[in-house]
Amino acid sequence: GRLEAAQPLMEEKFISSCHQAGAMFKKDRDHVVKNMQIAFRDLFELGAALQKKEAKGAVKYIVISWLHSGLLIEGLTLRLDLYDQDFYCDEAETSVVWQPEFLLASHEKDMADIVTALKKQFIRMQHYEIDEIEREYVKYEWALLQKLLGDRLLDLLELMENSGLEQTDDIVILYGGYMDTAEILWQKGA
Repeated sequence: GRLEAAQPLMEEKFISSCHQAGAMFKKDRDHVVKNMQIAFRDLFELGAALQKKEAKGAVKYIVISWLHSGLLIEGLTLRLDLYDQDFYCDEAETSVVWQPEFLLASHEKDMADIVTALKKQFIRMQHYEIDEIEREYVKYEWALLQKLLGDRLLDLLELMENSGLEQTDDIVILYGGYMDTAEILWQKGA
């Protein structure tokens, strides 16, 4: 169907967009990194404030999750969470939302280009089909963002150390879909 027809278009568009995103990242690197650091700093400060009130234990997990709902509402959105050793049973919710602005403009343009190309092949495209294609395409962007976060981990860990946030000796950073599967992005001592 349409998703299979979209696959080569998505791959071609993503390769092109990667070059553009790389150039934009180099040009606006300071702004992109600062935007990311602000989101993480807010998260770490929120966690430290809860710890001072003895409402949160030492942080064992930092979870970076993409939100599928963001595509329907406001665009590419990540949820950043801190959990203690109880993980999802941690009663003190500690989270912030981050939108990686540098990917938003290219995402919208890429999707418009993909849909335009598909409409030349298929006379009628339903909204649910476009949504399905977008959910598939965004996986490429989440992978790109995972690489960026992996490259900036030392900065984020330094930010965490300077925040006063109490953490365990075996802290783990996870990356994946919200309430979905996640990969270990980094593990202390591993």
